[in-house]
Amino acid sequence: MRQDIFLAGSGLTRFGEWWEKSLRDLMSEAATAALRSSGMSPLEIDLVVVANMLAETANDQAGLGALASSLFPHRPPALRVEAACGSGSLALHTACAFLESGRAKTVLVLGAEKMTDAPANAVAEALMGAADGELDAPSGITFPGIFGLIGQRYMHEYDLTREQLSVVSAVHHRNAMDNPFAHFRQELSPEAVSASPLVSDPLRLFDCSPVSDGAKPGSNGATSARSRRTTASPSPLSSTWRILDSRGRAKVSGSTRRRMRGIHRSSST
Repeated sequence: MRQDIFLAGSGLTRFGEWWEKSLRDLMSEAATAALRSSGMSPLEIDLVVVANMLAETANDQAGLGALASSLFPHRPPALRVEAACGSGSLALHTACAFLESGRAKTVLVLGAEKMTDAPANAVAEALMGAADGELDAPSGITFPGIFGLIGQRYMHEYDLTREQLSVVSAVHHRNAMDNPFAHFRQELSPEAVSASPLVSDPLRLFDCSPVSDGAKPGSNGATSARSRRTTASPSPLSSTWRILDSRGRAKVSGSTRRRMRGIHRSSST
């Protein structure tokens, strides 16, 4: 970082099927929570960065910058960024760039996705927009199919068993019991995960994330970033990085593979 940047506040909306709430409602709820957390007035926001991938498909809504700006009485400048599942981190990275350049002093980073209003097949097709439209989509593969292939390869390379894979989802469900923002707040045993319907071998239903409205890291959450320390207990940002994959065509070096293998082994002991 070229200068000190602080996270002044944050907000979150609960995951769920919020049919009675619009995308605007969720954005407003998250923004209000972030401002309340920071103790700042809405008028102190001089830029909004919105992270979103599916609004055109799932909500018939483009121009999310203008939509976010309309939530504030002074209509601050606002823009939208998109990087599939990395949209939230890209929004934060963009906010830091504005703060470092001096073009903004206080930026609201606002992520929003509302997926349950669209049919499941439309959401599945839209999510494939994060894959390669020329090389992946024509084959008919879906995102669960892509991750199923990745899962098969991982299990082959690192001798991961189905029983071990099921523990991952079981632990996540156990953690959700203590998370008031979680979509599903019930415990699942590893055996229940293994017995759930097959989606894309080796992935089963309870291995997969649901289609949801609400908050996830960088989505439907809001973060107020400031270039100076003005709040009671701000959190400093040390750095931000942007790393993009190459649509599955990247070659992983031998040293990287060895490090990945070491990480897996250490987590299994």
